[in-house]
Amino acid sequence: MKHLIFCITFYLLTTPIWAQVTEQSTVADTIGRNQRSVVIDYTSPRQCVIAGLKVTGVNYLNSDQILSLTGLALGDTISIPGDELKTIVKRLFMQRFFSDVAIYVDSLVDNNAYLNINIAERSRVSQWKYDGVKKGEQTDIEERVRLRRGSELSEYVIKSSSDIIRKYYVEKGFLNAQVTASHKEDTTIRNAVQVTFHVDRKQKVRIKEIRFIGSEQLSLLKMRFAMKKTKDKRLYNFFFSKKFDEKEFQNDKQLLLQKFHELGYRDAHIAKDSIYHIDAQNLGIDLHIVEGKKYYFRNITWTGNTQYSGEMLNSVLRIAKGDVYDVVTMEERLFGGGKSQQGNVSQVY
Repeated sequence: MKHLIFCITFYLLTTPIWAQVTEQSTVADTIGRNQRSVVIDYTSPRQCVIAGLKVTGVNYLNSDQILSLTGLALGDTISIPGDELKTIVKRLFMQRFFSDVAIYVDSLVDNNAYLNINIAERSRVSQWKYDGVKKGEQTDIEERVRLRRGSELSEYVIKSSSDIIRKYYVEKGFLNAQVTASHKEDTTIRNAVQVTFHVDRKQKVRIKEIRFIGSEQLSLLKMRFAMKKTKDKRLYNFFFSKKFDEKEFQNDKQLLLQKFHELGYRDAHIAKDSIYHIDAQNLGIDLHIVEGKKYYFRNITWTGNTQYSGEMLNSVLRIAKGDVYDVVTMEERLFGGGKSQQGNVSQVY
């Protein structure tokens, strides 16, 4: 029987979908069998009825499930060659279960086509291993990556897991940590591999110096103490961690700006921040601050206060005309919170 009249294939790491037909030649299919091909006229596609439909190359998956993904059924009419089969190959490949997908026409009798969907399943991971990781760290990492034995091996899983592992060590202060992955065949299980993540933490990186550029109204000491978790290597920071944490750094920048707002500089903002390596173990941080102009309170009026007079509410608010516009203190006296133990306006109501 003549077969491999028409082949559409989609290979791993390639994006185009292409049709491969050779006239009177021998072509190797995805599982290594040599098959004969015949001529297809690409200038004159023909409508064919699917008279046969099978799936080959299956190890783990169910053939019926694969057929359901194609949307093909016996008796359907398709164009050979045509875009429909290309679309089906792409659809199957996007499931991430396969490293190779091809559709062959095993034979063509009149207008009856016998299709063979040949797939190469991705290897399954029989074991995930970690090299260069402490036992306690491994437990934490496994809870983050949530990898399962028996899942498919794919570049996406390897990359995303490596990124998660690296982020774990960056949060611990190992900013230069490197994570690579390798895999080897598991000789005890068919089409299975063992994957190992290799971690090189490098040396821990700490903040050596934080520079505040552009500020004239707030002392260096107050600005440094305003940042609660981001500390540099100074004697009075001896008992604080000097590691760099991106999340805490963002929070501390807001706390720093809050100090300017308390002094009436409500437009104060950080125009730019720079984080750079001084050497392999030390970071430098530059914060470029624009203070803006200083604001003061003018007249304070109340609306909707039918139960208490404005004078009474002002006595609770304790803000007078000409006072520095301190939005932080104002909100504390309106709604409570902060260090002040005195009453606030919301308590009156």
